[in-house]
This record gives sequence, C-alpha cells and structure tokens, in this order.
Amino acid sequence: MTSDEELQLHDVWSLVQDAVESEPPPWDVALGSELAQDDALTKGLPVSAAAHTALQVAHDHWRVLHASLRGDHDGEVALYLHGQYSVLRGAIENAARAVWLVGPDDRKVRVARRLAAKQTELNLRRNVMAKQQEADLSYYDRRLADLRDLAQQADVSANSESTQYWQIVEKAGALIPAMDGATAGAVWGACSGLAHGDDASIGVFEIEVQPPSGESTQVAQVNPSIPYLTFFVQVTHMMYGAGLQLYQQRTTV
Repeated sequence: MTSDEELQLHDVWSLVQDAVESEPPPWDVALGSELAQDDALTKGLPVSAAAHTALQVAHDHWRVLHASLRGDHDGEVALYLHGQYSVLRGAIENAARAVWLVGPDDRKVRVARRLAAKQTELNLRRNVMAKQQEADLSYYDRRLADLRDLAQQADVSANSESTQYWQIVEKAGALIPAMDGATAGAVWGACSGLAHGDDASIGVFEIEVQPPSGESTQVAQVNPSIPYLTFFVQVTHMMYGAGLQLYQQRTTV
C-alpha cells in the first residue's frame, strides 16, 4: 500500500466515523415549518416522516460500513471486493431519497414525490399479492384510491414523478450545489454493479497479473481500489450531509 493510499484510507475512516456520529435528529416537525405545511396536505402520509425514515436507513448503512471497515484487529482497515459497495449503495440511495423528497423549493413537487413514492410501494405490494391464488386486493385498491384523492386535493399528480432509484439519485445530486446529478448517478451505478457482481464492475478493481510459472495458467490477483472507494465514500457522505441539512431546514421555523 502506498503512502497516498494510506492517506485515502484515513479519509475514508474519518468520513464514515463522522457519518456514524451524525445521527438523524428525532422526528420533530415545528408548527409553521415547510414540512409541517407539506404534511397537512399529505395527511396520513407525511413527507417529513418519509424523509426522516430515509435518513435513518442511510445512517444504519453507515453503521454497517463502519463495522465492516474495523476488521478483526485493532488498527487495521478491512476491505472487501463487493459487500462494502452494496452497503454504500444503500447509504447513498436512502440519503438521496431524503434529498429528493425535501430538497425542492416547490411544495407541490415535494408533495407529488411523497405520493408518487407511496404509490410505487403500494403497486409493488399489490403486484406481489396478485400472484397468489384468491388474493384479496381490495385493501391495496382502497389505499390507491385514497392516494389519488389526496393528490387531487393537493392539486398534484402522483404520476408526474419517476421513483426509479437511479433517477431519484440523479435528481438528488442535481439539488446539491457541490455535486451534480451525473456524478451521483455514476457512484450509485458503480456501487450497484459491484453489489450485483456485474462484469463491468471489474473496472473498479486493481488487477495484478502474476507472471506465469512454467506451463501453468496465468493468474491475476484482484484487489479493492482504494481511490475508487474513497471517492464513493466522499460522494455518499456529501449526499447524507445534504439530506440532514435540508431536513433540519424544512422542519424548523
């Protein structure tokens, strides 16, 4: 390991430690705040609660990443080829979900996104139930009808916002001044590819080809890339910090 890589690992550890120590505040929405007004429109589907949950889930992923980096021996940082990127993906997409929900200045956009996210959730659960014999789908149909009524009362459309995660992450990245949507999406996509073991993800690894020994097959040693890990952690940390800041801003007066 080079001295530069040692410094990068120190940066990774510091950022992960900071994220773990930056736990989301309690779910407390001040009367008259922007999210209190949003919640009045979405009634039983508060925007504030959805954003708070997303931040809590992101924080939980940070804790898992922190534990995995600690390894089995004090003073050593443990690195893995795939598992830690799966955790990072969970951290960035949930932090991005919070930013996506509360980041827009337009109240109607925030409300539409909350209802769109719930509509997607209900449709997915309904589709799973529909595959079972003699499934009673009336509960989901009622919930979806109630959601459409809420959207009509709020003068928004739950179909106006895509809830695919790659688009949520890109739109969230575009809301952060020091970031952009393409960078956020690229980090999420790389972490997703590593989590799935996609062939293209091999480009994120450092590969050392061993010299052949006699007539034996040539062997390559695959190692985690510390520069890539550092960059991914930096972007994810920035997304999480933005989510915390926006939530605080929208819940206070």
